[in-house]
Amino acid sequence: MHRFALPLIMIALLAAPLFAQQPAAQRVPAAAFAELFPAKILDNLNPNGGPAKVNLVNYIGKKPVVFYYMAPGHVRSEEVLQELVALVDKLGREKVALLPLVFIRSDADPSAFKTRINELKLDVPVLRDDGFVLGQQLTVATVPNISILDSSGKLRLAAAGALKQTVEYNLDIAGVISRAAKTGNVGTYGPMPPYYPVVEMVDKDCPDFEAAMVGSGARTSWSKLFDPKALNVLVFWSVDCGHCKKTMPEINEWLKRNPDGYNIITAARVENSAQKQRTEDYCKIQNFVFPTLIDDNKSLGDLFQVTATPTILVVGPGGKIDSVFTSGNIDFDKDLGAKRKQLLGS
Repeated sequence: MHRFALPLIMIALLAAPLFAQQPAAQRVPAAAFAELFPAKILDNLNPNGGPAKVNLVNYIGKKPVVFYYMAPGHVRSEEVLQELVALVDKLGREKVALLPLVFIRSDADPSAFKTRINELKLDVPVLRDDGFVLGQQLTVATVPNISILDSSGKLRLAAAGALKQTVEYNLDIAGVISRAAKTGNVGTYGPMPPYYPVVEMVDKDCPDFEAAMVGSGARTSWSKLFDPKALNVLVFWSVDCGHCKKTMPEINEWLKRNPDGYNIITAARVENSAQKQRTEDYCKIQNFVFPTLIDDNKSLGDLFQVTATPTILVVGPGGKIDSVFTSGNIDFDKDLGAKRKQLLGS
């Protein structure tokens, strides 16, 4: 799959404000759920998506509204946007409005953002959120980010990360939007918990890949490292991740005590030469007994839709991804022991 990449400086300019604390004078309180969402006028960055300025009063309270915070050039946020466009087109734009939002810092050149938006061939408005005002009202911390207003203009749901994210039994975000389009009504769900798209890899064949080994630089592949007679475990981590520095030594010591029936492979995120050196030094100090691959600029992480470290994938003997554990939330003896018995029968 072709993946568009913006220059790193542009990614930094766009992504940093989503996480950085706003100066006190610029802070805006979060909007209250089940209350009318305030309307304002925003610039439209997409000439193919309507007028140069869009007044939200023409949408809010007229029909359900899906606000979608995105980052042009951010692969997953662009993919989810296309999924949203397809869903809204299917439901009918007269029944539900899709309004993508973008933040551009005042010292950034908006032309590059407009160029990318034009390349996406969208026919919906893409609104510039000056001062990150709507982002704060919608408690946006990461992209992609979905919020939903009902037909009365009240905020009902915020901070969803995917259409497949579960809201309640047998209902996902796509289902909530469909319900809103059909009835105009949505229950008050509030902010969604963090969503990890890597969970969408479960029950899929583990993709093969090639990467260099930490230390030697020798290249190898997943298919060469895979052991069909063992429980294969693929761990994504980073030397700059505090949780990883707790989890990785624990995995190492656990594997020393349980060497039979397990095949652990790790992939360390490396984005520059300094981080590469820190990773190599850390692996030597910890004396890891498992192989560690270099996840160069998140290429492997993107392949598996990993958005947080540590992330642990369990792969069965047939090569299918069986389960995923995030943020080091795993009991190695209990969870991996049970998986080995389930998948290998021993």
